[in-house]
Amino acid sequence: MEYKKGGENKAADALSRVHNLGTVMALSYVIPVWIEQVTSSYEQDQCCLDMIQKLSIDPAAIPNYTLSNGLLRCKNKLVIGNSGTLRKQLLDSFHQSSFGGHSGERATLKRLQLVFQRSKMQQMVKE
Repeated sequence: MEYKKGGENKAADALSRVHNLGTVMALSYVIPVWIEQVTSSYEQDQCCLDMIQKLSIDPAAIPNYTLSNGLLRCKNKLVIGNSGTLRKQLLDSFHQSSFGGHSGERATLKRLQLVFQRSKMQQMVKE
């Protein structure tokens, strides 16, 4: 954006009448609730906490794992911690979804594995 005085500005508008343009820099963003649930699922999971600590110091410390904005990923799949109710909510959502829901253990497991990485996921789906 460039300020032009009235005479220099061919099409007069509100900005051409402003005498003192200050710099306004604001940034806001929304963090979805499920992202907060993912990060809170790491809080009681010692394995996730150890990985976060190692990756914070050296991003290449653990092969195939990355840490970005507080989220752990394994081969670009979101890692879910073992604490909290998020695991159960995800399982319910993927099992009952209108896109192939109630298709059984194998189909539910495959849909979950497309997006998430979690130890013992197969056992959780089976139960």
